[in-house]
Amino acid sequence: ALSVKTQPGSRVFRADPTREDKSTRQTVISKLPRQDLNNAELRMRPLRILTFSTLYPNEAQPHHGIFVENRLRHLVASGEVESVVVAPVPYFPFRSSRFGHWATFARSPETEHRHGLSVHHPRYPVVPRVGMNAAPALLAAGSWRTVRKLHRIHDFDLVDAHYAYPDGVAAAWLGRRLGLVVLGGVQQGRG
Repeated sequence: ALSVKTQPGSRVFRADPTREDKSTRQTVISKLPRQDLNNAELRMRPLRILTFSTLYPNEAQPHHGIFVENRLRHLVASGEVESVVVAPVPYFPFRSSRFGHWATFARSPETEHRHGLSVHHPRYPVVPRVGMNAAPALLAAGSWRTVRKLHRIHDFDLVDAHYAYPDGVAAAWLGRRLGLVVLGGVQQGRG
Protein backbone atom coordinates (compact mmCIF):
# COMPACT_ATOMS: atom_id res chain seq x y z
CA ALA A 1 0.00 0.00 0.00
CA LEU A 2 1.05 3.60 -0.57
CA SER A 3 0.81 6.35 2.00
CA VAL A 4 0.47 10.06 1.41
CA LYS A 5 1.03 12.56 4.17
CA THR A 6 0.05 16.00 2.98
CA GLN A 7 0.95 18.36 5.83
CA PRO A 8 2.04 17.92 9.44
CA GLY A 9 -1.02 16.91 11.46
CA SER A 10 -3.12 16.01 8.43
CA ARG A 11 -4.76 12.70 7.56
CA VAL A 12 -2.84 9.84 6.00
CA PHE A 13 -4.26 8.40 2.78
CA ARG A 14 -3.64 4.75 1.88
CA ALA A 15 -4.19 3.40 -1.60
CA ASP A 16 -3.93 0.04 -3.28
CA PRO A 17 -1.49 0.55 -6.21
CA THR A 18 -2.97 -2.41 -8.11
CA ARG A 19 -6.31 -0.64 -8.68
CA GLU A 20 -6.83 0.40 -12.27
CA ASP A 21 -9.48 3.11 -11.76
CA LYS A 22 -8.69 6.82 -11.51
CA SER A 23 -10.19 7.30 -8.07
CA THR A 24 -6.80 6.78 -6.39
CA ARG A 25 -5.17 9.47 -8.54
CA GLN A 26 -8.06 11.87 -7.96
CA THR A 27 -7.92 11.32 -4.21
CA VAL A 28 -4.16 11.97 -4.17
CA ILE A 29 -4.66 15.07 -6.34
CA SER A 30 -7.35 16.40 -4.04
CA LYS A 31 -4.91 16.21 -1.12
CA LEU A 32 -2.03 18.03 -2.84
CA PRO A 33 -1.13 21.28 -1.07
CA ARG A 34 -1.23 23.46 -4.19
CA GLN A 35 -2.22 27.10 -4.09
CA ASP A 36 -1.36 27.99 -7.69
CA LEU A 37 -3.58 25.41 -9.41
CA ASN A 38 -7.14 24.39 -8.75
CA ASN A 39 -8.17 20.74 -8.97
CA ALA A 40 -9.62 21.06 -12.48
CA GLU A 41 -6.36 22.49 -13.84
CA LEU A 42 -4.31 19.84 -12.05
CA ARG A 43 -6.44 17.03 -13.49
CA MET A 44 -5.97 18.33 -17.03
CA ARG A 45 -2.24 17.67 -17.02
CA PRO A 46 -0.19 14.67 -15.96
CA LEU A 47 0.95 14.52 -12.35
CA ARG A 48 4.60 15.60 -12.14
CA ILE A 49 6.53 13.15 -9.97
CA LEU A 50 10.06 13.17 -8.63
CA THR A 51 11.00 9.50 -8.23
CA PHE A 52 13.63 9.10 -5.50
CA SER A 53 15.40 5.78 -4.97
CA THR A 54 18.87 4.34 -4.50
CA LEU A 55 17.39 1.19 -6.04
CA TYR A 56 17.43 2.24 -9.69
CA PRO A 57 19.49 0.94 -12.62
CA ASN A 58 22.26 2.94 -14.22
CA GLU A 59 24.80 2.42 -16.96
CA ALA A 60 27.28 0.80 -14.55
CA GLN A 61 24.59 -1.33 -12.81
CA PRO A 62 21.93 -2.03 -15.47
CA HIS A 63 19.97 -4.55 -13.36
CA HIS A 64 20.14 -2.78 -9.99
CA GLY A 65 16.57 -2.09 -8.81
CA ILE A 66 15.12 -2.91 -12.23
CA PHE A 67 11.70 -3.50 -10.63
CA VAL A 68 11.49 0.20 -9.71
CA GLU A 69 12.33 1.22 -13.27
CA ASN A 70 9.81 -1.22 -14.75
CA ARG A 71 7.03 0.01 -12.45
CA LEU A 72 7.84 3.63 -13.31
CA ARG A 73 7.95 2.96 -17.05
CA HIS A 74 4.44 1.46 -16.92
CA LEU A 75 3.17 4.33 -14.81
CA VAL A 76 4.55 6.94 -17.23
CA ALA A 77 3.20 4.97 -20.22
CA SER A 78 -0.30 5.43 -18.80
CA GLY A 79 -0.09 9.13 -19.62
CA GLU A 80 -1.28 9.97 -16.10
CA VAL A 81 2.15 11.02 -14.84
CA GLU A 82 5.48 12.51 -15.87
CA SER A 83 8.57 11.64 -13.86
CA VAL A 84 12.18 12.62 -13.37
CA VAL A 85 14.33 10.18 -11.42
CA VAL A 86 16.86 11.02 -8.73
CA ALA A 87 18.79 7.83 -7.97
CA PRO A 88 21.68 8.75 -5.67
CA VAL A 89 24.79 6.59 -5.58
CA PRO A 90 27.48 6.46 -2.89
CA TYR A 91 30.52 8.60 -3.53
CA PHE A 92 33.68 6.65 -4.31
CA PRO A 93 36.71 8.28 -5.97
CA PHE A 94 38.27 5.33 -7.82
CA ARG A 95 36.99 3.52 -10.92
CA SER A 96 39.55 0.71 -10.99
CA SER A 97 38.06 -2.78 -10.82
CA ARG A 98 40.55 -3.69 -8.09
CA PHE A 99 38.26 -1.79 -5.70
CA GLY A 100 35.45 -4.25 -6.45
CA HIS A 101 31.83 -3.22 -6.05
CA TRP A 102 32.75 0.24 -4.74
CA ALA A 103 34.33 1.16 -8.08
CA THR A 104 30.98 0.52 -9.77
CA PHE A 105 29.59 3.57 -7.96
CA ALA A 106 32.38 5.73 -9.41
CA ARG A 107 31.52 4.49 -12.91
CA SER A 108 27.85 5.53 -12.59
CA PRO A 109 27.12 8.57 -14.78
CA GLU A 110 26.01 11.87 -13.23
CA THR A 111 22.96 11.93 -15.52
CA GLU A 112 21.54 9.64 -18.17
CA HIS A 113 18.37 8.89 -20.11
CA ARG A 114 16.86 5.45 -19.73
CA HIS A 115 13.75 4.45 -21.67
CA GLY A 116 12.75 8.09 -22.16
CA LEU A 117 13.24 9.01 -18.49
CA SER A 118 15.75 11.55 -17.24
CA VAL A 119 17.82 9.96 -14.45
CA HIS A 120 20.15 11.89 -12.14
CA HIS A 121 22.74 10.24 -9.90
CA PRO A 122 23.97 12.69 -7.28
CA ARG A 123 26.72 11.40 -5.01
CA TYR A 124 26.36 11.10 -1.25
CA PRO A 125 28.96 10.15 1.35
CA VAL A 126 28.86 6.74 3.02
CA VAL A 127 30.56 6.16 6.34
CA PRO A 128 31.49 2.48 6.86
CA ARG A 129 30.28 0.79 10.07
CA VAL A 130 28.20 3.76 11.27
CA GLY A 131 26.72 4.59 7.87
CA MET A 132 23.20 3.23 8.37
CA ASN A 133 22.57 5.52 11.34
CA ALA A 134 23.62 8.58 9.36
CA ALA A 135 22.46 7.34 5.94
CA PRO A 136 19.17 9.30 5.65
CA ALA A 137 20.85 12.60 6.54
CA LEU A 138 23.82 11.95 4.23
CA LEU A 139 21.52 10.83 1.42
CA ALA A 140 19.31 13.92 1.75
CA ALA A 141 22.30 16.28 2.00
CA GLY A 142 24.01 14.73 -1.02
CA SER A 143 20.81 14.94 -3.10
CA TRP A 144 19.49 18.34 -2.00
CA ARG A 145 21.17 20.48 -4.67
CA THR A 146 20.02 18.21 -7.50
CA VAL A 147 16.48 17.85 -6.14
CA ARG A 148 16.09 21.60 -5.57
CA LYS A 149 17.35 22.39 -9.10
CA LEU A 150 15.02 19.83 -10.69
CA HIS A 151 12.04 21.09 -8.67
CA ARG A 152 12.67 24.63 -9.93
CA ILE A 153 12.62 23.32 -13.51
CA HIS A 154 9.75 20.81 -13.30
CA ASP A 155 7.60 22.10 -10.40
CA PHE A 156 6.87 18.60 -9.07
CA ASP A 157 3.55 17.71 -7.46
CA LEU A 158 4.96 14.96 -5.27
CA VAL A 159 7.93 12.77 -4.40
CA ASP A 160 7.63 9.03 -5.04
CA ALA A 161 10.14 7.27 -2.77
CA HIS A 162 11.17 3.61 -2.97
CA TYR A 163 12.79 1.66 -0.18
CA ALA A 164 11.69 2.75 3.27
CA TYR A 165 15.10 3.23 4.91
CA PRO A 166 17.16 5.23 4.26
CA ASP A 167 15.57 6.42 0.99
CA GLY A 168 12.07 7.02 2.36
CA VAL A 169 13.35 8.98 5.35
CA ALA A 170 15.62 11.11 3.15
CA ALA A 171 12.76 11.68 0.68
CA ALA A 172 10.47 12.76 3.53
CA TRP A 173 13.03 15.34 4.63
CA LEU A 174 13.51 16.57 1.06
CA GLY A 175 9.75 16.69 0.47
CA ARG A 176 9.22 18.70 3.66
CA ARG A 177 11.87 21.24 2.58
CA LEU A 178 10.14 21.60 -0.79
CA GLY A 179 6.59 21.53 0.59
CA LEU A 180 5.71 18.40 -1.42
CA VAL A 181 3.63 15.32 -0.72
CA VAL A 182 5.78 12.19 -0.33
CA LEU A 183 4.61 8.71 -1.36
CA GLY A 184 6.56 5.87 0.20
CA GLY A 185 6.66 2.47 -1.43
CA VAL A 186 8.02 -0.72 0.05
CA GLN A 187 8.87 -3.60 -2.26
CA GLN A 188 8.17 -7.06 -0.90
CA GLY A 189 9.42 -10.39 -2.11
CA ARG A 190 7.15 -13.40 -2.47
CA GLY A 191 7.81 -16.59 -0.71
